[in-house]
Amino acid sequence: MAGNQRIKMDWRREHSTLADQLWFMCEKELRTDMVVTVSDGKHSKAFKCHQMIMMRLSTVIDNMIENAHREPGIGCYISISSLDPALFPLILRFAYTDEVRLETIHEALLLRSISKKYEIMKLGMICEKYISNNLDEDTIWEIMDEPMRGPTMNSKLRWYLGQNTSRCVKSRQFVNCNQSSLAELLSMTHLNIENELELVRAVLKWADVKNNGQPLNPSISQRLLGQCLPHLRFLALSATDFSNFVAKSGLLTSEESLAILVNLTCPGQMSIPDTVCRNSAARGKPGSPVPVESDESQEGSWLNANWREGGQEVDSVVKEEETVQEDWVTVEAKKKQKGQKTPDLERSTSFSSLHINELAKLDLQTNVPPPKRNINNIFSQQPRQPSIVQPGEKLHRMNLMRMTMPTMTSYTQDVTAPLEVPIEFKLNKTIYLVGIKTMSQVNKSDATMTVYRESIYINIFTAEEGKHFYGQLFEDMIEYGPSTVDIMFKRPVTIKADRRYQMRLSFKAEGNYVSQCRNTTVYGPRDITAYFYGIEQNPGKGLLHSLIIDCA
Repeated sequence: MAGNQRIKMDWRREHSTLADQLWFMCEKELRTDMVVTVSDGKHSKAFKCHQMIMMRLSTVIDNMIENAHREPGIGCYISISSLDPALFPLILRFAYTDEVRLETIHEALLLRSISKKYEIMKLGMICEKYISNNLDEDTIWEIMDEPMRGPTMNSKLRWYLGQNTSRCVKSRQFVNCNQSSLAELLSMTHLNIENELELVRAVLKWADVKNNGQPLNPSISQRLLGQCLPHLRFLALSATDFSNFVAKSGLLTSEESLAILVNLTCPGQMSIPDTVCRNSAARGKPGSPVPVESDESQEGSWLNANWREGGQEVDSVVKEEETVQEDWVTVEAKKKQKGQKTPDLERSTSFSSLHINELAKLDLQTNVPPPKRNINNIFSQQPRQPSIVQPGEKLHRMNLMRMTMPTMTSYTQDVTAPLEVPIEFKLNKTIYLVGIKTMSQVNKSDATMTVYRESIYINIFTAEEGKHFYGQLFEDMIEYGPSTVDIMFKRPVTIKADRRYQMRLSFKAEGNYVSQCRNTTVYGPRDITAYFYGIEQNPGKGLLHSLIIDCA
């Protein structure tokens, strides 16, 4: 008895802090009362631990313990799947000591995924911080391939890609990324590259590795690069570069190559296939501000996962840098046809090259470049926007997201377009509404196409008077999702504080969507609060993903 007491006293003296003592008890399996079986499908291992320690990780694990099978003398049994048993000691150490010893991005990504699944909030935040601190041109591609990254991490990844594009595509890990990550890079409008040819050559290198060094042909290119090709701006290349690097590469069909080459030499003389990007503008250079962290810290994307604070469901707010580009062709065409200075319906699209029939209506020479116009002049008949900033203040861009997580099935419904979606909302501060994010269509399981033509009418009214004060048509080639579609307004729309507005979204393209939404109060930085109403009456309201706002 005295000997056993001395042993017990010895370890308590050697491990003087609470964390050290608890971890010692776990390692030596002292007074354990539960068993956790961890498996990744190939390997399985059982770990003995303590219920009172494990239950503090999250309500999910607490519920698992409460409902677990129990045996006398051993305690309860729970199972954790889809995790390498070699990584579970990291979770155990965190449970007992609040400490995580990560060594690789791969470990951080795996633990972050498990943290999301079992809602271990603090562990997930630690993993995100580790990922953010170890982001470079090699690790970014493994992170990009991770599904369900969350808006905060996604915003930072896009910022890093934009700032360091040349280094990232020259990285040895670039050729290992998947098709969706490559497509996300190519869809960005602002990249730090010398010209579009640099991207084309990177895509050819990626395709060569994926095709095991075998020659490409249009069929193989469509399989390897289906959702990527519509984002490559072949019309931004010179005719010489296109002939030398693309025409004979096997990326495109002969018809597509011919149409592009004709338009590079004689713009507008041949129609461009729908599968080819019509944007002939060079990509813009990215701005310098680092997004995300100035107002919301590392907790942003975890708040998005519907963590409850004070009994409220909280959605995250993400900063993003955007640039609104004027579609001068459409504006001029409508002015000429209707004889109006300001069109009743504005048109937003990423296609900036001239379509042959639009040129015929405009009666313009195809080789004359578009005039540089001030976007404020186009909407000169619109009422002057009241300023929401004081002298010396700056506007801050935020993304107010209002959808649920896909796992919350009670808020998830399938909807079919065409359909009209009315949405009422109110904010507690006066802001500029500069755009929205909507959900993209879900592809059919047997479909081979990876993109579709989206068409959405956006109209905004005052809810009480029904006064219409903004309208826009958005059309573009969009990747199937579900993922988000960014729609930037042609001019900022002033939303006044504590006043209800109605936004009507008319989805015209036939197809299927997944609507994930609920009545939500969205809390953002700078004391911004947004309220959304009447979700039950129209399940399609989940197709509005976010409001993109500028605020003081």
